[in-house]
Amino acid sequence: MLATAVLHFVFQTALHLDAPYIAAAVLFWTGYLVYRLRAPGQARAWGLRSGTFAASLKANGVLLLVAGSAMVGYGLSRGRGWPPPHSLYLLLALYPVWGLIQQFIICAIVGQNLQSVFGSRIRAVAVGAALFGAVHLPNWTLCALTAIACAIWMSLFLRWPNLWVHGFSHGWLASLAYIYVLGEDPLAAARQMFNV
Repeated sequence: MLATAVLHFVFQTALHLDAPYIAAAVLFWTGYLVYRLRAPGQARAWGLRSGTFAASLKANGVLLLVAGSAMVGYGLSRGRGWPPPHSLYLLLALYPVWGLIQQFIICAIVGQNLQSVFGSRIRAVAVGAALFGAVHLPNWTLCALTAIACAIWMSLFLRWPNLWVHGFSHGWLASLAYIYVLGEDPLAAARQMFNV
């Protein structure tokens, strides 16, 4: 996990090579996930289950509706995102994969371990949110957004663990945040790299 955070700073912040970093991280963590899922009960422990789907979907649906509406409203008030760029639709389709990996790391691994260490959901959420926000430095706006979002997602995950729902929630809210709050197109760098 530490290597993922350090490589994030190197590839995304310093070298601006987002696409290769994300592709490599998704491949590595997917391989790790598949390898570890061979252990009995591991899928359930990490929130890859159906029993919490409805409750998690309801809670994340409210989050998506409220936060998504707020971000779109903010962006439109700043003259961003209308009409929506074509890349928004591609982001909404692709980003949930990266969102699932991030939720796996921060909620299923970090959050659950922090709760075991501290014996407290509140402390686990506070530390986890601070760590997730810090990974997004030096962009202070993104740092604040991700820390707040992580605090909410981790609270929901520790109560109703469902990685599938959290991955989509993360992917869709992050897509809206990039376009409407940050005013950035994260796919622009990939298009430039591949000359498309």
